[in-house]
Amino acid sequence: SPSVRSLADGDQLPLNVHAPAVSVTVQQSTSTAGSSNVISATLATTSRLRSQSSVYFKLGPFTGAIAPDGPMSLGFNQGQINSTYLAFKSGANGVPGTGHWNSSTATLTLFVAPSLTSVGGSAYVQYLDAGTNYAFSFIVQNPTCAHSCAAVQLQVYGLENSCDGEPKVCPQPLAGSVVLGSDLLCPITVQPPYLTAFISESNSLAGCSNTLTVSIVSNVWLPFGTNFTISGLKGAQMDASVALSGQDGPLVVGGADWSSASASLVVKVSYEPGIEPVRPLVFSFKALNPSSPQSAAVQPMISVNHPQSIKLGMATMVGSILQ
Repeated sequence: SPSVRSLADGDQLPLNVHAPAVSVTVQQSTSTAGSSNVISATLATTSRLRSQSSVYFKLGPFTGAIAPDGPMSLGFNQGQINSTYLAFKSGANGVPGTGHWNSSTATLTLFVAPSLTSVGGSAYVQYLDAGTNYAFSFIVQNPTCAHSCAAVQLQVYGLENSCDGEPKVCPQPLAGSVVLGSDLLCPITVQPPYLTAFISESNSLAGCSNTLTVSIVSNVWLPFGTNFTISGLKGAQMDASVALSGQDGPLVVGGADWSSASASLVVKVSYEPGIEPVRPLVFSFKALNPSSPQSAAVQPMISVNHPQSIKLGMATMVGSILQ
């Protein structure tokens, strides 16, 4: 037991007992739109809570987070390093190491689970011990557009009060203390999606073969099936099917589709799982320059059709070609 001298002023008084308190810290792994996001939390309590009581926790809302209803694993990236996530279960009859996700409220519910450890061959009741940190983590999907930090709260239900006689369940939940990660670590903070594209040419002489090189950078995943449309290639001449080469030629469809009517080229990502955020996607293709010089250089536009419906808009490419 602690020394009287180690107690704070006022706590040294006989039978001076604090009311139960619960705290949790919460942060996220990524602020990328549409990406899988690992939410990591550490919960601690000042009172011992047992699995046979009516106590359970509600953590949320993680507004904007996407996950299916039902039991959710709490052991992502924990492994043998920390097994305290097994202290929780998704319901009265739930499996240790899970919580219950409610998609309509974006809230995680946690019950105290029996221990998987045994003494003398018999399982014993698991407590959430006072002063112990219980770490757990779970995966949600970020929204596909910019989002601010979720106003996550912790509510503790079913605490018993036996100070006035027979134990009674408190009618109102206890509000826990919540510390959220700062800035981009704050849960469900999502940065605005963006895309930047560059284009250059190898030859500006009229009527000559020209190698056009494109570099695309985005802060979101560009998964298999992402379509890029490069428009405004006025004066360029290409076959309907265009071969791609260069650094990432194999990562796009063995070629691209050219429309002379709209002077646009459509390229599709065919690499699984896709192009990771801020990794440049670079490819080249050949075109025949206009037979005579044009009055002004061309500055193409690029738009994206994203499989997750992430809105990247239309951007003017950096670079002038085909004059």
